[in-house]
Amino acid sequence: PVTRVRYESLVRSPRPEIARIVQSTRGAAEESDLSFIHDDGVELPPDHLVARNRMRLLAGRIPLRREDEWRAGLSPRHQRTVSLVTWPLLRRYAYVGPAGATSAGDRRRL
Repeated sequence: PVTRVRYESLVRSPRPEIARIVQSTRGAAEESDLSFIHDDGVELPPDHLVARNRMRLLAGRIPLRREDEWRAGLSPRHQRTVSLVTWPLLRRYAYVGPAGATSAGDRRRL
């Protein structure tokens, strides 16, 4: 079984997304399992180590926010190039096309 998690969905609605992931792996999550997740971030204890992740050094309230400033830094030409090169994956993961049903405006922001 595969559970796909979109970065945008996780950042926009962290608690429901994490609950969905837990549901797909071991059944319904208890409220206490999700107590570290807040609408705008997560509360991490000092011992949440993950090898080679710079976030492992952070503890306390960590904000969750969409990081897409890189898009604004791309010229329209480079934006088109990125969309063209990534088109097969954009369609596969339903960011565009029939399954994604995005508008032309959304496609311009990809």
